[in-house]
Amino acid sequence: MKSLVAIVSCLASTSLFAHPLFENTEAQAGVAFKAEMMITHGCGDSPTVRLIVEVPPEVLAVTPQLKSGWTIEKGESKLDEPRTVFGMQRTKYTSQLVWSGNSLSSGYFDVFSFIIIPPADATTLYFPTTQVCDVGEDAYTTIPDPHSDEYVAGAAPSLTVVKVEAAAGH
Repeated sequence: MKSLVAIVSCLASTSLFAHPLFENTEAQAGVAFKAEMMITHGCGDSPTVRLIVEVPPEVLAVTPQLKSGWTIEKGESKLDEPRTVFGMQRTKYTSQLVWSGNSLSSGYFDVFSFIIIPPADATTLYFPTTQVCDVGEDAYTTIPDPHSDEYVAGAAPSLTVVKVEAAAGH
């Protein structure tokens, strides 16, 4: 809880970090992970009325959490190659999550959660996100250059997937 308060305090004090971001940014490869995306503001003074999160095709499965007062839609896309997930052959994947039907005032933050099964290999996953507001929209859809440490305005929220090796002797 203290880390959440510290993050929110930083968000309130600088526009550098005033965009959607994950509370925890590291997930273990191949293990269910609860992704909690914090929405920290609206579009200027205009409240957020719709949140669109693009799910990368590397994510093996995704399940959004119900959010009181919001409607959730899931979009699907065709996979380039079929894959087996939970013993079933898949040709499509959930490629988009959309929350709508409610309003998040600009002066407040909220968390939109979903569970993912990340791929089995280490990687960085980007979730391009668009906030649609009563007036205007803010898009955080830019995938940064992986070889640069420069801040990128409008960067997509990301998760780092790490591969954890099993301990020897167990």
